[in-house]
Amino acid sequence: MTKQAHSTKSPGPVATLPWINGPTLDSMMRMGEACSTACQAWQQEVARFVAARLESDGELGRKLMTCGSWSEALRLQQDWAGTMAQDYLNQTKRMIQLASSMGGQMMAPETAFAGSMESGRHTEAAE
Repeated sequence: MTKQAHSTKSPGPVATLPWINGPTLDSMMRMGEACSTACQAWQQEVARFVAARLESDGELGRKLMTCGSWSEALRLQQDWAGTMAQDYLNQTKRMIQLASSMGGQMMAPETAFAGSMESGRHTEAAE
């Protein structure tokens, strides 16, 4: 039985993935950073809203414990419901604005890279 020689040498990352070059890698890194920043901003906004709602809900409970009549309790609940609906509406607007800006931030690096490819500044990336 003869032994066949096998090459263990890999072609390397450049030969394996020639499209991952300096400009492409740079674009991918900037997109990753923008995505990370956008996700963090989203999480902070959600946490801020939840904290504000919990505070508002707790305040309603404190006021209900000290109210002296059913009509006062009803007025407190109506005020709370109106404020809650407005808070959710405002938060929806904020989240839509945040999502729109996040999309723009994440696409900006890719758009800039694509524009530079079209203008021929990165001809080595196109090869």
